[in-house]
Amino acid sequence: MSRVWSGGTIGYLLAAATLVALAPVPTASVPSFLPASPPSEDEGGVHSFGLNVVSGRRDGLALQDVRVSGGFRPGELVNCHLQNEASIVAYGDRVYVAYNDTRKCNDDLGLPGVRRSENGFARSTDGGRTFEDLGPIVSGSGPVEHLSGDPTLAVDTRGEDAGTVYYSSLAGGFVGGTAELIWEGVGVGVSRDGGGEFEWYPASGPDASRDKPWIAVDNSGGPYDGNVYVTWAHTGDPRSIRIVRSEDAGRTWSAPISLDPGDWTNGARPIVGPDGAVHVVWLRHAGFTELHAARSTDGGRTFSAPETVARFPDITDSGACPGYTSVNGKIRVYEMPSVAVDSHGSPDPASPDYNPDRGRLYVTWPAKGVQSGDATDVWLTSRDPSTGAWSTRLRVNDDQTDSDQLFPEVVVPGPGHVLVSWTDRRDDPANLMLRQYAAESGDGGASFGPSGPVSDLAFPPPYTFPNSDPFIAPCYAGDYNGLYAGEDGTVYAAWGDQRDDLVIQGPAGQRTIPDPNVYFRSFTGA
Repeated sequence: MSRVWSGGTIGYLLAAATLVALAPVPTASVPSFLPASPPSEDEGGVHSFGLNVVSGRRDGLALQDVRVSGGFRPGELVNCHLQNEASIVAYGDRVYVAYNDTRKCNDDLGLPGVRRSENGFARSTDGGRTFEDLGPIVSGSGPVEHLSGDPTLAVDTRGEDAGTVYYSSLAGGFVGGTAELIWEGVGVGVSRDGGGEFEWYPASGPDASRDKPWIAVDNSGGPYDGNVYVTWAHTGDPRSIRIVRSEDAGRTWSAPISLDPGDWTNGARPIVGPDGAVHVVWLRHAGFTELHAARSTDGGRTFSAPETVARFPDITDSGACPGYTSVNGKIRVYEMPSVAVDSHGSPDPASPDYNPDRGRLYVTWPAKGVQSGDATDVWLTSRDPSTGAWSTRLRVNDDQTDSDQLFPEVVVPGPGHVLVSWTDRRDDPANLMLRQYAAESGDGGASFGPSGPVSDLAFPPPYTFPNSDPFIAPCYAGDYNGLYAGEDGTVYAAWGDQRDDLVIQGPAGQRTIPDPNVYFRSFTGA
């Protein structure tokens, strides 16, 4: 997550953000996706000081998307209202969602002795029909005292720690009783009680120049089963992708290994294959734009030399956001990857559940579109499990427009089946409104069926230039969404969504802005 941090800026913003939510805002009950049930009336939440959050209803439609993030609570600044960058996992009937959450921004104003958080967390115990917003989540006792966004989740599904939930985040610690940072790096929270409480541990060691951590668990049943891996981008000189591992359920962590040092790298994603091999894929700029990958077969102790996954043209820059590549609506974008692996079935041709695609690694990302003037499309490549060769990149979205496709994520809901979901603008001729779409392949990613909408409706982009949340950098609207496939083939999706209106009555009068929240839907593929 991108922050605005200078002391002068924060002092100004504190004076500007004086409207405080003194009472909780009731959240409209959103109909569940499983099963769908139409709303009886159009409900919303109204704040006595002029804050109105209209939740989950548009024109009397029977919506099935479920709002995950809740409203404001006593003491929270109304100006700090951002929830985005969702990560999602499921275990049994429990669904967990982590996301950026700036509602406790008043804790970030240099107050001594305050454990600080820009991280949200929500939990469902009924398969995603309803969610309990448990955030902004704050660490307990221990050296991790500041959670500063870019959250991701993983869950142990098979080992002796089955059901354990892992939560990675940018993090820091403070000198006791002061506001002075003593370390910055990556922290990992571990919950062994179904998301009720997290114990937080420093995973990276001190690394103030870090970005985009991501977490994965070995659920292969192999010799390294239960290992936990965390990657991040070290953005200092020299830049590199770094990875650490834990062999004791997150309590202690190895020294970091650096991958691909020297050039601009970011957006690393780790994943563990059914054979226990650890794959890491990341974005690299070095006079051209590529995705690179490395692989470990010894539980993350050593890695192969980086190999090129794909090379492609940059996203077409709108030029509206100095210092960032951006698309229409002043939204910054990167060609960062999402990864998934087929762990279904058996590799034995004689087995009744033989799956020739078992072990196939899939990578999706946004890059320059094929239409004239098309800033970005969604692309996919896969690694053949028998030869190790990467396929020719394939365009996933099927529209014939110049509209943007952003933030793709990929999962494998069944043997040989790969599903990609992304944020799409095809429904709006002005290329502005956003909607979640998906497409599925049943032939190991060789071709895709028609794209179809996942979310009920299109929603506007957030205000980003300047950002409507004054603590957040301009042009920032999140960098990823959440997608997870359960073992039964159910797909769980969570994404940043601005369908709700945030109406603030302040000193300069009333203004209405799109309110960035997190929404959810579950579904099954073909």
